[in-house]
Amino acid sequence: MARSSSHYLFNSNHRVSRDLNDIANDIRSDAKLYLLIAAVTLCTFVFSLLYGYTGKLSFFSYMRALNVLVPISLTLAGSGYFFVLLLRREKSPIRCYVNKIKLLYQYRVRIISSFVLLTAISIFMSAFSSFKGLIPIIHPFQYDLLFHQLDVWLFAGYEPWTVVHTLLDSPYITVTLNFFYNLWFFLMWGMVCYFLLSSKSPLRTRFFLSWLLSWTLLG
Repeated sequence: MARSSSHYLFNSNHRVSRDLNDIANDIRSDAKLYLLIAAVTLCTFVFSLLYGYTGKLSFFSYMRALNVLVPISLTLAGSGYFFVLLLRREKSPIRCYVNKIKLLYQYRVRIISSFVLLTAISIFMSAFSSFKGLIPIIHPFQYDLLFHQLDVWLFAGYEPWTVVHTLLDSPYITVTLNFFYNLWFFLMWGMVCYFLLSSKSPLRTRFFLSWLLSWTLLG
């Protein structure tokens, strides 16, 4: 009995050690992404330190959003898959659903490393938001008048909002535009989740590098 217990304990420890090693390798394969995130975060900290605004930094502000967003996403994905099984008239939908949940255990390394990267991304987004929020404090809207004058020049002496409001003067159009304005977030979140859980590949790395650089350089 004692030998059986020690053998089980040895196998469990070996499995945990192997999983931790695989997770570490998974994280190392995303080294370029973590280095970029670290660079942006460090630049934000140095920038705020030079101007004396470190008190306005918040590197974990998006973690609160993830605490809500991740459970909701998992719930929607889980319930959505069950309805898919019902719609395709699966003979044993509950058994198929349970087997799919069991299958997730086989991908535990990828799932855990994906959560680690997601946490790093949330720190990146928090750093980006903090940096963006410091710009008007240090340089308070000094180009607003110039941009306004350019807008009026481009629209032949009219303010752009008056032209758009004249052409799209309808509450239905406003609601439609607002819908599509908010839709981008869900499309972005879905795409990020897809590549988070995808197998390691040059395409996956290219997507995240492009995504992070788009926020950094264009945001």
